[in-house]
Amino acid sequence: MSVTSEEPWVGLRIIAPPSSSSIPSATARCRCGRSRHARGKERVLVLIEAYTVHRDTCTGQSETPETTRSAA
Repeated sequence: MSVTSEEPWVGLRIIAPPSSSSIPSATARCRCGRSRHARGKERVLVLIEAYTVHRDTCTGQSETPETTRSAA
């Protein structure tokens, strides 16, 4: 299945080169519009955990200042 301009990819994309001296990176995108990027092993691991929690609790609604404030 290919991604079209009408269907942006959603999920977790991790780039972990095979060399131990290379720096891994990851990008997480949710259907609600939330998008995060991390670089470096520790930050990528944190992003994976945060994305998993967010994905399991996301309502699919766009993140806006109003919804962020009301959730706090």
